Amino acid sequence: MAIKSSAFGSVVLTGEDASAFSRQIKYGHTNAAAKATIRRADEMNAAFRSGGGILKVEAIPHKKDVEAVRSVTGDASAN
Repeated sequence: MAIKSSAFGSVVLTGEDASAFSRQIKYGHTNAAAKATIRRADEMNAAFRSGGGILKVEAIPHKKDVEAVRSVTGDASAN
């Protein structure tokens, strides 16, 4: 088993890695996270096209980050 690559970007899979990759390509299924990502990308693409090439993206903070801000500032209303 080996994955060989060059400075020019080619990648060669050998042995079990090549077999596993081949099986994944032939029989693999997408998971729910991948499907959700594609849906969001399609929605963003539609918004970009309908908005004249301008897309506004708002970050949604992770819960742990919000809790960290609250613990430092003591602000219970921090989002």
